[in-house]
Amino acid sequence: MVTVKGKGYGLAEADEADRLHAVSCPTPPERLPRQRPAKPSWTSVFSRALLELGEADEALVVITAAMGGPTGWKPFAEKFPDRLCEHGVVYAVSLETARVSLLSVRGVTPRTG
Repeated sequence: MVTVKGKGYGLAEADEADRLHAVSCPTPPERLPRQRPAKPSWTSVFSRALLELGEADEALVVITAAMGGPTGWKPFAEKFPDRLCEHGVVYAVSLETARVSLLSVRGVTPRTG
């Protein structure tokens, strides 16, 4: 079975990055917070760390259920496309557990996201 995130909802289909997976409710302008210095998000910190780990360890691979933008692995995939295992959204943990186990036996250092 193959599923397509956002299929049938025009706004999601038009959002090629993550099919509106990371969408939130809009805030009325009068309720917007005052501008503050931007702090790095958890996702951006994770993404930078993942790149550093990938540069230091050629055996590191990323196993993911898609959604590269919201989860932060997209820069890793762009830099190391052959070290990305994208299996789509699977709610059965057994698939990922089996894959991680097999990769570990082969000397690969798996990280999931």
